[in-house]
Amino acid sequence: MIERKRIYLAGAYSGNALEVAENIGIGVDEDAALRKLGFAPYNPWLDFFVAMRTGGQVSVDDFQAASKSFMLVCDAVLVVDNPRNGKSKGLLAELDLAAGEKIPIFWNRQDLIEWVAENIEPVNVDDPPLWMPDSRADAVTMNWPKAKELYNKLTAEDKP
Repeated sequence: MIERKRIYLAGAYSGNALEVAENIGIGVDEDAALRKLGFAPYNPWLDFFVAMRTGGQVSVDDFQAASKSFMLVCDAVLVVDNPRNGKSKGLLAELDLAAGEKIPIFWNRQDLIEWVAENIEPVNVDDPPLWMPDSRADAVTMNWPKAKELYNKLTAEDKP
């Protein structure tokens, strides 16, 4: 049996009710696309349905701990294409965890597909993003200009 590559889907989740619904939709769409391509995605947006079914009896901390556990056994992280990613502190935490564990991070599906199809090993980078030390970025594949842009958006509100 061919083992499917495990892919952690990362991106914006929180917001007002409409934004959360749209974010879930974006995550579910990416999940379906990856499954059709033969991947085994982990989709944290599906936690919403557990929360609804249990009436909120499962805490946010429990959901985040479970997501972290899944990320640690994934082969790669795919950041879904979502315009709200620039405001997501949760995404920043996910990227920091993935980078710290040297889990390859991809910013688009095509790069992920090529990495798997060509069996490309993650590359060393000369210009890591600002939120992780050089030693934590050496095995991460990213689009660094996009990563820096995201970082700048995420930290802009924290600057005086």
